[in-house]
Amino acid sequence: GANKKTFLIAVNSYISKEALYRRGAAEFIYAGMQKMKMFGVEKDLVAYKALIQVFPEGKMIPRNVWQVEFMHYPRQQQCGIDLLEQMEHN
Repeated sequence: GANKKTFLIAVNSYISKEALYRRGAAEFIYAGMQKMKMFGVEKDLVAYKALIQVFPEGKMIPRNVWQVEFMHYPRQQQCGIDLLEQMEHN
């Protein structure tokens, strides 16, 4: 059934499958955000933390002033903001 356990299994499965580059991470997070209510985890901090873990660690850090100024990873940054906003509103 759709519950917290299966939600976390799905997230962890994605992380395991896409261990290095996490291609499609933003898309996966957006899909997860849309399904949170269905799984009953829209108010669950652990579920939000799991989705944050989907981002590849250390890969999307702006390395110079130009990358910082011009939002070098705009889709991923917006995804992170959207995730935090959803968490705040729930």
